[in-house]
Amino acid sequence: MDQALVDQLWQSTNKQEERITDLIEREGYRSLLDFINTNDNATLPRHYYFASDQKQLYLSFHQEMYNPMVHHHDFFEIIYACRGQAIGVINGEEIRLEQGCVCIMNPKAVHYFKEYRTGEDLILNILLTKEMFQKSMYLRLIEDPILNSFFTQYRLENVGQDSFMFFPSLEENIEPIIELLITEFLNEKLYSSVTTESLLTVLLAIVLRNFKKSQRENTTTNSKIVEIYDYLHQNYQTADLMSAVAHFHYHPKYLSSLIHKQTGKTFKQILNEIKLQNAANFLAYSEYSVEQISELIGYQDTSYFYKIFKEAYGQSPTQYRQKYL
Repeated sequence: MDQALVDQLWQSTNKQEERITDLIEREGYRSLLDFINTNDNATLPRHYYFASDQKQLYLSFHQEMYNPMVHHHDFFEIIYACRGQAIGVINGEEIRLEQGCVCIMNPKAVHYFKEYRTGEDLILNILLTKEMFQKSMYLRLIEDPILNSFFTQYRLENVGQDSFMFFPSLEENIEPIIELLITEFLNEKLYSSVTTESLLTVLLAIVLRNFKKSQRENTTTNSKIVEIYDYLHQNYQTADLMSAVAHFHYHPKYLSSLIHKQTGKTFKQILNEIKLQNAANFLAYSEYSVEQISELIGYQDTSYFYKIFKEAYGQSPTQYRQKYL
């Protein structure tokens, strides 16, 4: 990474640190560590990092003094390892952050650094408000099954969904995109917010493309079920058993048996789960009416949509939307 750009972001990091420290002291704490130690299960609040409602992106380098700070956020975070071999711990799992790797964490990810050496390790923190991560980026990639699950499940209680996605190696070099992102963040030129959102979308798309490619290469015995899931995620609005049979050239009984053997669920159960997963995302991230969403996901009978949504999520679509506004 260009050293002049690194120096500029360090200057910005230190300046922002002074602002955060002043804010914390005015709230009655000696430091950010004091805030963490004083509050059990500490959630770092949004207003520490985003100075106003207009600010939805925050970039900084990690500082060694915050290594032991066990916390989670009221926003999303993307970590990019610029260099070194730092070790992070996320929900009790050790992650080695070697140069070029990426980690995406949702607000439920409890994390800290076990090992970080100033001068040798350099970790870029990209913090995004929920609004920016969801409405600006997510809707552009809404059909991706990995993101779909990641975004839906973090909002639900008592669900064993991972709260982070770790990408240890990427075939494509994303550093030029990272450098452009830092440049736009620091300069705050005209249309910088539009540019940063676009760069973040490109970054996320490349990371996921690499991940899905490696997934396919490593898939063996369950390759058929992966293909079926991909097909259903891409065609859930209109898919049914017979359309899936025609697409894969399977006998209906074989397809149903394969799905049940691999997942313990029926074809209809899986399809309904995917439809409802998309419905939950539309409710949280779009302004479509409940009736429009019901139609979008393939249910012409809105009352039936209400019924199965409440069975799955324990609340009506309207209640779900109000909770996450």
